[in-house]
Amino acid sequence: MSILLTLPDYDATTHCVSEWNKNTLIPIINRNSLSHKIISNYRVNESHVSYTIKKENPRFLIFNGHGADDCICGHNDEVIIKLGNNDNLLDSRIVHSFTCSSSSKLGRNSKADVFIGYDDVFVFWLDGATTTKPLKDRFATPQMRSALIVPEELLKGRTAKEAYDASQKVYSDFIDEYKWNSHKYTTEEIQKILPLLMWNKMNQKIIGNKNSKFR
Repeated sequence: MSILLTLPDYDATTHCVSEWNKNTLIPIINRNSLSHKIISNYRVNESHVSYTIKKENPRFLIFNGHGADDCICGHNDEVIIKLGNNDNLLDSRIVHSFTCSSSSKLGRNSKADVFIGYDDVFVFWLDGATTTKPLKDRFATPQMRSALIVPEELLKGRTAKEAYDASQKVYSDFIDEYKWNSHKYTTEEIQKILPLLMWNKMNQKIIGNKNSKFR
């Protein structure tokens, strides 16, 4: 197995992120016949994730969910990777952590080959009218598309730096779209999308070997 993908799904945020992963990353993985393991729902716990990493030795870890500056969380906010506890599970691996704040301490102090994540909270709104249809959510879509370009590009064989730069460009493109074409959007859309795109773009970080490639 070369890829480990976690998909906790227990609140509106993790449901949205998991659905976007399922519809963007999994098709790429299947299309390229990439060896992988998906851990979802209640199985995204410390015991199961640790066991799987040790047993299968994946090269690429794709974490989704909540987090903090020193940890990554799984189902029901259970800490699955924590600095000073089991961060050695990240050693020499490519890590994309789509969680709040985890690059600030965990990413910088781990021995991951490369760690791409966020230095502060990743923030996005959800449209109450489309909560059950996250792929059609007008508030979430720009944030999801910008962030998930990183694992998409890594799965396609780009370097970590190329993947990060591609994501930063998508952030910038969306920012320009909402900034310079405001007449196309409602005031609510501008207020709930534009400042958060700028915040998330600023806090996205790449730490470690920028030339690292998954394949």
